[in-house]
Amino acid sequence: MKIARQQLRGHVPDVVSKLKPVGPLAESTPIDVVIALPTRNAELRTALLRDIYDPASPRFHQYLSHPSPSSPRSRSGYFTHFSL
Repeated sequence: MKIARQQLRGHVPDVVSKLKPVGPLAESTPIDVVIALPTRNAELRTALLRDIYDPASPRFHQYLSHPSPSSPRSRSGYFTHFSL
């Protein structure tokens, strides 16, 4: 199954935008992709972290679990779900 090529715009660092392609990669060549998402709910995250480490808090040591990679709500699941 061939997946259509998708291109993000406006997120390429200047140094990368000046590079010249040297040729296509073999389809079997693995590549690593790092995606940084903007911070949301910083105040809630800070309060949660404070509560998790505060022995007087009812949330003390109630850590968040890592989502399943197949879950569309997880980051990797999201990108897999949309074939990205």
